[in-house]
Amino acid sequence: MSQQRDQCPLTVAVVGGGCASLLDCLRWSTGPGGLSLETAVTMATTTHADLLGLRDRGRLEVGSGADLLQLTRTPTGGIGDLAAIVVNGKLIACKGVAHGQY
Repeated sequence: MSQQRDQCPLTVAVVGGGCASLLDCLRWSTGPGGLSLETAVTMATTTHADLLGLRDRGRLEVGSGADLLQLTRTPTGGIGDLAAIVVNGKLIACKGVAHGQY
């Protein structure tokens, strides 16, 4: 499994020999007949942060770490592409262009 993960560096899941990013998982789970975007994002963020004991992550609250992903929407209202990444309140990438380190 680690060899498969090495071949897919941004992978959050290796299922059935294939790679899946968190963005792919959000797209699939919110597709036709799927979860609401709010439910899927909560499952991918707050739920995991809580399971890992990271009480200052996975939520938008005063005092929490400002780690954010900005996503675009497709013309049909689905999840589009990753537009920006903010880690610890610092913009580190926007539209595929790196802006710094975290």
